[in-house]
Amino acid sequence: MTISLRTNLFRFDPDELPAAVQYAASPAFKNGWQLLTNHFGRPYLPTEALEEMLSYITGGPVWINAQLLKGGPAIASLKEIQTDKLNRAVNVWAQHIMRKAPLEAQEFIKLLIPERAAPLYARDVMNDPRQSASAYKVVPWMLAQQLASQPMESSVPLNLEVSSDGNLLAWDSPLLYSYGERRAVAMHSVSTSLLLLHKVPSQYASVTVHLSHILPEWRHTTHSTWLKTERGISKFQIRTLPLVDGQFRTIYTSPSAELLELMGEGTLPALGGNEISLTGTLRPIHAHTPIGSPIGSGVGTVILDQASFHLQKTLTSAKPMLTRYVGRLIAQRDKTGNDSVRPIRIAVVTAHTDIMMRINHAYEHLSALSPVFKGKPKPQVTLQQIQCKDAQRVLTTKTTSTDIQQWFTNELLPRLSAFAPDAAIIETAPEVATKDDHDPKHLLRALCAKHGISTQFIFHLAPPGEGADTKKAMPAGVKSRMRKTKSIESDPPEDWPAINSLIDGLRGTGYLPLPLDRTAGIPANTTVVSVYVDHISKLNVYMPVITRTVVNTRDLQVYVQGADGHPGQWKSYSEGLCAIHASPGLLNEDDAKLMIRQALLAPTPVANTPLIVLINAGGKRLYPGMNDGAGSGLPPVPENAWLIRTRSDSQTAQMTGVHSLSPLAPMYIGNRIGVHQAEHQELVYYFTSYSKTFNRTRSHRYHTRYDVRQSELKDSWQQLGVTEFVMIQKGDFACNDQLALQTGYWCKNAPLWDGFLRLPSPLHAARQIAEDHPVAEKLRKGRF
Repeated sequence: MTISLRTNLFRFDPDELPAAVQYAASPAFKNGWQLLTNHFGRPYLPTEALEEMLSYITGGPVWINAQLLKGGPAIASLKEIQTDKLNRAVNVWAQHIMRKAPLEAQEFIKLLIPERAAPLYARDVMNDPRQSASAYKVVPWMLAQQLASQPMESSVPLNLEVSSDGNLLAWDSPLLYSYGERRAVAMHSVSTSLLLLHKVPSQYASVTVHLSHILPEWRHTTHSTWLKTERGISKFQIRTLPLVDGQFRTIYTSPSAELLELMGEGTLPALGGNEISLTGTLRPIHAHTPIGSPIGSGVGTVILDQASFHLQKTLTSAKPMLTRYVGRLIAQRDKTGNDSVRPIRIAVVTAHTDIMMRINHAYEHLSALSPVFKGKPKPQVTLQQIQCKDAQRVLTTKTTSTDIQQWFTNELLPRLSAFAPDAAIIETAPEVATKDDHDPKHLLRALCAKHGISTQFIFHLAPPGEGADTKKAMPAGVKSRMRKTKSIESDPPEDWPAINSLIDGLRGTGYLPLPLDRTAGIPANTTVVSVYVDHISKLNVYMPVITRTVVNTRDLQVYVQGADGHPGQWKSYSEGLCAIHASPGLLNEDDAKLMIRQALLAPTPVANTPLIVLINAGGKRLYPGMNDGAGSGLPPVPENAWLIRTRSDSQTAQMTGVHSLSPLAPMYIGNRIGVHQAEHQELVYYFTSYSKTFNRTRSHRYHTRYDVRQSELKDSWQQLGVTEFVMIQKGDFACNDQLALQTGYWCKNAPLWDGFLRLPSPLHAARQIAEDHPVAEKLRKGRF
C-alpha cells in the first residue's frame, strides 16, 4: 500500500465563507491620512492602538490599512462597528498623535471619516492582486468565524471563540494544574491562515494548533494579555517596567487604554498585583514557554488532525492536500579513500580549572557520551589549557570592549600564537550573557577569527552552594536555558554543554568524520553548492554564506568575497569561517547578489561536472523568482544544474495524519521519516522527521492533553518535523524524485549533529557560519 499523508493545507470555495466588513477611504480621508502621516514623520502611522481600540469596541479582529495609499479598504473588521463609535475612535486616536501640535494645525483631522460599512467577500479580495494584503489579513478571520460556528470534536467538546488577533481560543476549556503551591494554566489556540503552494495560482487554507501558557501570577515575563468582555475576546500589548525599589509595574504598551477611557468606553482592568485568577476574564500570556512548567510546550499531533477534520466539517468544500511517498533513503555503497587527518589542535581558554576537566572528560568518553560518534570515527584531538592573567575578570564579569581588546592583545594572543590552535573553546559566564555591547563573546570571536582561529564558548557552572549571587545576576532567558540544559538528562547527569562545545569546536575546523554520501541517480563527481542568505531586518542588510563540497569527499569549502572589487576565492571551511567572522561588514542587496553571482561563475572544482545548488528560503528576498507566488529573477545558476529551494518555517505545510490508513477520522501520525511529494505540485517535496523528544514521549501518542494524567502534562508535545524542497530549476541528470531523496538523505544523515536536520547538511553548515557571525548574532540577540 502506498503511504499517503494528510497536510494542513486545504483547497476550498471562498463563497462558502461569511463576509467581513470594510470601510473604504474617500479622497478626503486619504488626504487627511497623508497629512497625519507627514506630521508623524515616518512612512506608516502607529495603527496598533487604533486596532486595539476598535477590537475592544466591536469584540472581534480589526485591521487598519497603514499602507492606505497602495490600495485596499481603510479599515476592515469581522463585525460591523457602530458608525459614531468608529468615527469617534479615529478622531481620538488622531488627536493623540497630534497632541503636541497647535490646535490650528489639527483641522485636517476632521477629514478622517471613513465611508459607510460595506460587505467584504473572500472571493473578491483573493482574486484581486491589488488587495493581497487584505486577503491575507481578513480571509483567515472568515475561516476562523466558520470554524467557530460549531464545537470542535476533541477529547472534550471545544467551543472556539474568535479573539481580536484572529485566533480561535478554547476559552472555556483551559488546561489546569494545581498541586500544593504550584499552579499552571494553558489554553489551546487554533490559527487559520492563507498559504501558497509554489506557483499554484489559488491560495490554500491552513490550520495549526498552539498552546498558550497563561501567567498564574504577575512575576513572569509577558508581552500581551487577553481580556474577555461581553462583546468578545480582545488582546492587548503590555509590558513590565522595573521600579527603583526592585519591584515591577505592568502597564498597557499602547495608549489604547487611556484613549478608550477618554471615549467613555470604560476603564480597562488594572495590571499587576498578586495572583491571577486561573479562569478569570484577564489572562496574561507568557512571553516564552516557561521552562520547568508543570504544563509543557506543544499540543501534539492528534489535536492538529482533529482541527483539520473540524475545518472540513464546518467548511464542506475544504479538501486536504495529500502527499505521495517517494521512496527509501538509502545511500550508494561507494568506495572512498581513507585520507589521513592530522590531529586537531584545540585551545581551552579558562578562568576556572573545572572547564579543562570537563572538556577533557568529554573528549575521552566522546564515543560513549555522544551519539554522533557512536558509529563514526573519533578524531585525534590535542587539547591544551590556556590560562591568562585577569582571565576571570575579563571572561566572567562585565567589562568594557577596550579592556577586552587589550587583554586579548597582551595576554591571550601570545599564548594562542605559541600553541597555533585550529579552534578555541573559551569560558564565559551567565553574568555577561546579556548580549549588550560589553559581552566578550562577540568581540573575542571576531578577534580570534582575524588570527585564523574559530571559537566556541562554554559556561562555567558554579558548584552547589557557590553561586547564589551568580544566579540572581543571570538574565531570565539564560536561567531558563540553564535549567533546560540540566533537565535534558538527570540520570546520569551528562555534561551536555561540554560535549556540545567540543563537537561544535570540531565543526568549526571543518572536520567531517565521514564523506558526503550520495543516493541512487546522483553522479559520483557531483558538486553541491549551498547558498544560505541571512537577512538582518533591523538594518536591512544581508549575510550570504556559500559552501561547496563534492559527494564522496570530506572536503567542505567556503566562498570568501574578494576585497576592492576583486573576485573571491574558495577556501577551506575553517579559513572561510574565520574570514567571514573577522569581517564586521554586512552587505546590501546589490553586494549580496554580486557575491552570489561571482561564486556561481565557477561553482565546480572541475568544469562541466554535475552541480546541485541548494538555497534557503531567505534567498527569495534577493531573487523573487523563487517566490511561491508572483516574482521574477533567479540566482545565476548554470543551465545544466539543479536549483533547490529549502525551508522549514511557518509557511511550510505540516503533516496531520496518514490518509491511506485513516481517511475518515483523526489519528496519531507516528514516527514518519521519509520524502513525500505534494499532490498538487510535482515540484514540491517534503522531508518528514521526528525529534528525540517526539520519539521518546509516550503521553502524546493517541491522546490530547485533556486525556492524560496531571503528572504527564509536563511533557513536551511536538509536531512531526517538515522540510520543504522546491525544484526551482531542473538539471541535466537524475529526476525530481531522485533529487528529493538525495536532499532528504542529507537532512537525515548529518555529519556532526545528533538527530535529523531541518536543512540538508551542506546548507546547514553554511547556516552555522551565518548564525555565529559576531555582528549578525549581536543584532539578532543570538543564543549561546
